Amino acid sequence: MATGISAARTEAILAIARLPDITSESLGLLYDAMTAVVDREGIVSVRSVHREIGEQLDMEHLQLLCFALAQAGVLVRRARDRRGYIYDTYQIEREQLQEIIHDVIVALHVLKQVQAEQEQDRSTQLIATLPDSLPLDVEIRRSIPSLAASLHRLITEAKKEIIILNPFFEQIGFNRLESALLAAANHGVVITIITQQLKELTSINRRVLHALSQKATSEGISDRLSFYEYQQGDVGRTTMAAHAKILLADGEKAYLGSANLTEYGMARQVEVGVILQGSPVQLLHQIFRAVLAAHQTEEMRFSTEEL
Repeated sequence: MATGISAARTEAILAIARLPDITSESLGLLYDAMTAVVDREGIVSVRSVHREIGEQLDMEHLQLLCFALAQAGVLVRRARDRRGYIYDTYQIEREQLQEIIHDVIVALHVLKQVQAEQEQDRSTQLIATLPDSLPLDVEIRRSIPSLAASLHRLITEAKKEIIILNPFFEQIGFNRLESALLAAANHGVVITIITQQLKELTSINRRVLHALSQKATSEGISDRLSFYEYQQGDVGRTTMAAHAKILLADGEKAYLGSANLTEYGMARQVEVGVILQGSPVQLLHQIFRAVLAAHQTEEMRFSTEEL
């Protein structure tokens, strides 16, 4: 018998917690209304509780709640009314009511957490650079989108903003994304690139991004591209201050992974990353803001003559 009651109670808790638009506040409202009615009248009905609550909880939700409580034995029917179910009268097991309301509130929080974790799983996509020489099962290879193609898609789908944090560039690898970045800028997307070694006239990073800047200037969209150097100055030398590889699109989707924007990263060596959506992207956006505000960060402007 105890097992049956426990099962009914558990089923009722989950049934209530899964009702649409049910909150801790509405459950507290239900408890207060039921105890107020029973204190006055000794018994309750769906109709009398609805009069007490008014418009704060609609009749449909209230009926579902009361049905679940009756199934759990918290509401014990005393009399049926020929006018309909909402007029049937019940005695409340007050202590059980308080306990089950508490348990439902706990269940609400648990279900919310589980749902958030499931959504997080759905919003994370594994991508990779997988060289042909890698002895990987064909079906597994087909199930993992190309890293280069995924970055290209992030750029082409952006509507407002693209932010790239990447320590190493190289022209052949960057060619896979350059035309997409220029097309995005032509459509009004603002692009920010954060890297290192832009002050070094002979660095590959400077050569690659200066070429991008020159092309943007020739297309009349240079105002939509910004370049920042982020490096740590130690005594007598300058060292890299960031090793992360991130591409953020519209503050809604982001790439986070191991690949630099080089030919090795895009095609020739094993690289793994993820495409993220949801709350982690907002956190990445805050990291970008912090990097741009850091004293180690300096905006760089390229001359039109140099290349």
